[in-house]
Amino acid sequence: MARSAKTESTNGVETLSNRPDRVPTKREAELLAKIQSLELQVSQGPKPREITVKMSETTGAIVVSGLSGRFPTTLYRSSWQRLLTATVASLILNFIKENEQRITATMAAAGKRDR
Repeated sequence: MARSAKTESTNGVETLSNRPDRVPTKREAELLAKIQSLELQVSQGPKPREITVKMSETTGAIVVSGLSGRFPTTLYRSSWQRLLTATVASLILNFIKENEQRITATMAAAGKRDR
């Protein structure tokens, strides 16, 4: 007596994993590869955004994008020059160190999402 292959279905849809004797079509193989690729990306978490610097055409200000969220940080040259001095950098870094326990490290920890 020949034994028939029993297939299981999920919500009435047969899956490739429960039909080992079936060879997937080219399209199905492409879709499975895409699913595996997306699952890998999700498991690795989000990539850090690239930081870009440009000049605003309308105001002439310096615009830095990619620090956090969808909004860029925009300052004029004199403000950037003051912010990027060793004294101010040291002031900010010391403040972070002194308040490390109270400062949120990432947007996610603050309950916000990068869009």
